[in-house]
Amino acid sequence: MTSDTDPNYAVARHPIYHVDGDVFGYELLYRTVGGGNVAAFPSDAEATLAVLANGIHAISQDIAPGKRIFINFSKEILEAGHHRFLDPDRYVIEVLEHVRCDAAFAQLVRDIRASGYVLALDDYVGDPCFDAILPSVTFIKLDILAMKGDPAHLEAVADRCLKLGKTVLAEKVETAEDIAWCRARGIPLAQGYYYSRPQVVTA
Repeated sequence: MTSDTDPNYAVARHPIYHVDGDVFGYELLYRTVGGGNVAAFPSDAEATLAVLANGIHAISQDIAPGKRIFINFSKEILEAGHHRFLDPDRYVIEVLEHVRCDAAFAQLVRDIRASGYVLALDDYVGDPCFDAILPSVTFIKLDILAMKGDPAHLEAVADRCLKLGKTVLAEKVETAEDIAWCRARGIPLAQGYYYSRPQVVTA
């Protein structure tokens, strides 16, 4: 890390897989140095800035050019425009699941999409408050662990996303049964401990 970054921050890479294939891309995650492979979030905004500051480009150099790189963005960071230094052909902007999706934020998301960026909706469980931004996102990350207790709801949410033409990514997959469920429903991408835990990297 360079001297102008906080040495208490690190970045973890969590692979995203084709359900029946190789690595599709990576999600970059905030980590605290010395705290294990976990995140102790000071705030969404600070976590995002930590990932951005701690050598995204250096850390990404050994990732094949064709692999997408996903990064969580808080509402505040998007409003400040800090996403604009990232290459829209390489990086995917993840909208956090607890963002207050009011009319102003929905317009911001539409503007970001119109400027050429690819967006994902993180930890989606079918909350209708996000309906206004669904047309602007390319990837929907389904939190299957959160919906496992209600299989009918999980299937309905997955089916709706697929019918909308979105690329569905099942996250928090932990078992072979989870993968079989994805395969049976035509969900192309998956991420979770079944494949790999996040790997802390430094630059």
